Amino acid sequence: MSDSLSAQARLLPVIYNPAAGQRHSAFFTRVLAALEARGWRAELRTTGGPGDAKAMAAAAARAGVARIAVAGGDGTIHEAVNGLASVPERGGRRGPQLGIIPLGTANVLAQEIGLKLKPDAVAACLTGRKELKTRLGVVGDRVFLLMAGAGFDAQVVAAVSPSLKRRFGKGAYAWETLRQAFAYGFPELELEVDDRPERACSLILSRAAHYGGSFLLSREAGLEKEGLQAFLFDKGGPLSVLRYSLALALGRLESTPGVRRLPVEKVRILGPAGLPLQADGDEVGVTPVEFSLSGQRLRLLVP
Repeated sequence: MSDSLSAQARLLPVIYNPAAGQRHSAFFTRVLAALEARGWRAELRTTGGPGDAKAMAAAAARAGVARIAVAGGDGTIHEAVNGLASVPERGGRRGPQLGIIPLGTANVLAQEIGLKLKPDAVAACLTGRKELKTRLGVVGDRVFLLMAGAGFDAQVVAAVSPSLKRRFGKGAYAWETLRQAFAYGFPELELEVDDRPERACSLILSRAAHYGGSFLLSREAGLEKEGLQAFLFDKGGPLSVLRYSLALALGRLESTPGVRRLPVEKVRILGPAGLPLQADGDEVGVTPVEFSLSGQRLRLLVP
């Protein structure tokens, strides 16, 4: 940015989740130092619990802040995105640009935009000019940036232990995936996909090309693209989970038998009722629900 910027313009509000920051405190400190080296000062707004990031982001949008950052995982970013989306743009006023300081377990968004997990790279992104205006997905009364789902992956998200996440990071998800492969009943989902009846054991709706970090879902998805991609998984059980997991790790999920990728505008889950839902890696409610695309766009700072 230009050296003629005022001191106020160089003040960057940072919504900080200390629970995520516990495992990455040294990295976070180095990012703050890199910001200062570029002439910017972080104004920390520390969350104390669920809902705080959403409220802080909404307050920043109402105050007309030009850009904000979120220091946390994909779940904290999800909250902040919902806060920004809750404040309508009026009179030609645009919402804040959103930058990220990745401190989470998977950091899918960082992977998706190609943000290197190096302090100076993060600081350069936060203070740069390049932005991506990306369309948001909708699940029920919430928006999502990356992906949402129901069935097996949502069950894993709902069941994973927060304490294991803090101790073992991605390993906690690997353990819970293995456990749920044998414990989950894989009830069949009754769906309407763009008003067509469908059935599947599990469902992922994605705006992003990646899942769970660096794993490629499909090159047909991506935050720079307009559409929403539905992945329908036809079979359940431990062997199917193993087959799908290996295919995901190899970047071959959409060509795997039993997996269907469909470009969609709207998907409704009619039943069974009471199954958990996930959005951007956080539990967000239960079925029945409708997924769709929002007309809203997020101004995302990218490398």
